[in-house]
Amino acid sequence: MKASEKKKLITINLAVWIVAILTHPLVQMLPTGSGSPPKIYSLLIPIFFLMLAGISTYLLSAGIGKPQDE
Repeated sequence: MKASEKKKLITINLAVWIVAILTHPLVQMLPTGSGSPPKIYSLLIPIFFLMLAGISTYLLSAGIGKPQDE
């Protein structure tokens, strides 16, 4: 794998984790009529985190599994 491809995978992986870190605080700031976040968010946020973790794992395994160019 070329150095530019490695940097691209690392950058995308970092972006995925930044989204994961910022998701919960951003959802808590969403305005609602009752003043508290909808109850469905307590189900959707963990599912979203698991999807982001799956994407990150896929990216890392794709990067590790490819042979290096000489």
